[in-house]
Amino acid sequence: HRWNDFGGDYDEAWWRDHYATIHEAGVNSSRVWITCNGTVGIDIAEDGTVLGATPAHWEHLDSFFAVAEEQQIYVMATIMSFDHFEDANASRWQAFIANDEAIDSYVENYVIPFLDRYGSNPYLWSIDLINEPDWVHERLNISWDRLNAYFARAARAIHENSEVLVTVGMAS
Repeated sequence: HRWNDFGGDYDEAWWRDHYATIHEAGVNSSRVWITCNGTVGIDIAEDGTVLGATPAHWEHLDSFFAVAEEQQIYVMATIMSFDHFEDANASRWQAFIANDEAIDSYVENYVIPFLDRYGSNPYLWSIDLINEPDWVHERLNISWDRLNAYFARAARAIHENSEVLVTVGMAS
């Protein structure tokens, strides 16, 4: 609905109305950006270490997933975007992708807690690890090896901790 809803300017009434409208039209799923550019919701240090999520982020997602279940809309949760690497916190996210320990901190302090909260919700049907990572590679020259390090670690954690499907949202 809005850029950086979850942990930012979340509007439960809008999501409830929107999901009711699309449910009535016969739609049963949607792809939703959980974080848009990494400036709200996730606590990330200058060195790329992810410390966790803000209380507002979890509160908004609790509400959102309750609405999705109420309206019977399956969610593909896009948990990151190329925008993380280009916008206000770009240096933090670039440090994150460059370091295996920082990637592990994201998996341990964000991905697994996300699954602990929502992994058993029948309306979370998949997690999109990143929207358009090819733009991160093309625009910022971040290697596929570094992106693959993130994909592998996050996908492994998702598969080990849930039945949720995993994908990557390529632009090409």
